[in-house]
Amino acid sequence: MNYNLRPEWVFVCCFVLSSLGGLSQVLREKELPSVQYGIGLVLYTGLAGLGLSLFWYSWLIKVADVWQVIGLSTILGVGGTHVIQTMIQAIANKSKPDAN
Repeated sequence: MNYNLRPEWVFVCCFVLSSLGGLSQVLREKELPSVQYGIGLVLYTGLAGLGLSLFWYSWLIKVADVWQVIGLSTILGVGGTHVIQTMIQAIANKSKPDAN
């Protein structure tokens, strides 16, 4: 289906929804993160969603619906939060000296 949506609006929508998805995952935790961590996470997940939409837009718009691109970006925002938290935990555990 062609909705005649401007690509710029699709990209902005992907960035915003991906950012909100990432932020919602962090806000569900019991401890609220620092402001710096929150801003970094919003930018990380937003740029990941934007990158996905830029990469897949020209291909998916021909074979699929534009809403699938936006949905994939939102899912990436939620899932990207877990990726960055795992990386931070791995780095934190690696930087700790061994007790032995």
